[in-house]
Amino acid sequence: MKISLDSLRESFQSLREHPSGQKILILFAGVVVLWGAGLFYLTPLRNDEMQRVALLRERSAILAQVLRQHALLAGSGEIREEGSLEEEPLEALNRVLQSLSLQNAISQLTASDERISFALEGLYGERLLTLLQQLRLSGLFVESAELRVLGEGEDTTYALVVAVRGGDTP
Repeated sequence: MKISLDSLRESFQSLREHPSGQKILILFAGVVVLWGAGLFYLTPLRNDEMQRVALLRERSAILAQVLRQHALLAGSGEIREEGSLEEEPLEALNRVLQSLSLQNAISQLTASDERISFALEGLYGERLLTLLQQLRLSGLFVESAELRVLGEGEDTTYALVVAVRGGDTP
């Protein structure tokens, strides 16, 4: 079925000339306006829903990763990454921070023969948990930690001051 512009124009002209045709055109225009208004108001709701879905997917992926790591830890006692037995504690810490892209979050770092102390700012909950897990997996043991909550609601971040040491026993 092919509709030409001339036939469409003739149909609208005959509809305008018909007594009830004007009512139909007004009704059609009202439906188009309502449809546009509905689309205008529902678009932000759809965007919010898409953001929620993305956040849920991200959280699900993090949960799956934590569960896999937990299963690995429960199955073999203690897991260490390659090279961590001969690795110096400072090198292990540097590798962990690089793997998590946290080099820019360091606000303080001191190292001695017994321990390494460092402070990180701007951490989110998932990254904080991942950092602590990766420190443990790399053979570094947390001697002390101080955690501060910064902000509220969705803008909540954490500041962490940690003292770690290397070694074979926790």
